[in-house]
Amino acid sequence: MRGVAQSNALVTVEQNGFIVYQKEVPPGPFVFEDLQLAGGGADLDVSVKEADGTVSRFIVPYSSVPIWCSPA
Repeated sequence: MRGVAQSNALVTVEQNGFIVYQKEVPPGPFVFEDLQLAGGGADLDVSVKEADGTVSRFIVPYSSVPIWCSPA
């Protein structure tokens, strides 16, 4: 997941109303590659709370694909 913070910011990622990830980031672009998400197809609601208190929000579409194993 990628985004941009305008200042020191707190990024919160929610799925189905639950916080699944939260991290403070410095100004500039950020990338989260280590998200541990629950199964299912619920989108991620992301909020970026800047140092001055302003909050921006965006949605990241998410779906998980089950892994199928063929019979041996």
